[in-house]
Amino acid sequence: DRFGAAAAQRRMTLGLQVLGATVLRVVPVEVDLPLGTPLTTFAGLLPGVKAFVAAVLGGIGNIPGAVVGGFIMGIAENLVVWGGLGGYKDAVAFVILIIILLLRPGGLFGSPVDKV
Repeated sequence: DRFGAAAAQRRMTLGLQVLGATVLRVVPVEVDLPLGTPLTTFAGLLPGVKAFVAAVLGGIGNIPGAVVGGFIMGIAENLVVWGGLGGYKDAVAFVILIIILLLRPGGLFGSPVDKV
């Protein structure tokens, strides 16, 4: 039954989005409170942006690609810190995002994007 499968897929997609949003709100509380860091509205924003960049880097919709993108992001950030530029560690995500969107908008493992 085609329509039943489509409805099930929509429900699963919505459920995963709710789960992801919930995790993105709970994790900063679990990390910030023991450290004594005050909670703000933007707590968890940077990890969310980095996760998005990892997904774009690997290819949207490609789970193994997102995992590889996450590893590449982590390695790149650690290389920047190791190089003595720890203050720029968070900027690496944005630089990688810009480079990927310019050179390969579909991501490393995503399908190529047709030029308009």
